Amino acid sequence: MFLEERRVRVSIRNTGNRIIELVEAELLIPQKLSGNNVFNEYQPVLQRRSLTENGVRYVGNALTTTPSTLLHLGVNPLRQMLAPGAEYVPEFLGANLPAGLSPEDEELAVRCTVSAKRSIVQIATPIKQISAS
Repeated sequence: MFLEERRVRVSIRNTGNRIIELVEAELLIPQKLSGNNVFNEYQPVLQRRSLTENGVRYVGNALTTTPSTLLHLGVNPLRQMLAPGAEYVPEFLGANLPAGLSPEDEELAVRCTVSAKRSIVQIATPIKQISAS
């Protein structure tokens, strides 16, 4: 994860020596910080998601490799393959954070899950630890 201005983005890196077959990538932010976001849903390619963990409600989107049958949606699906050493930033996966976060808000985590055919990687990073691009 990284910040572009006040937008949290996902960077998927293949640090292994085999091609990764991606399935979906998900980015969730604490709901209390989601006021300036619209998490649209364009099934099956872009899905709205929510989760409650340790008393914190998270909201966001998941991007799948399944393309939409409605081409006018303009949402590109997640890339299906990622070569060894490659890095990929999905265009339609991100969330805006409000300006002027309190120290308490900066302790809240942003959650990212990347699912591939043979593995799942879940990361929860406090906002204050997310570096700028």
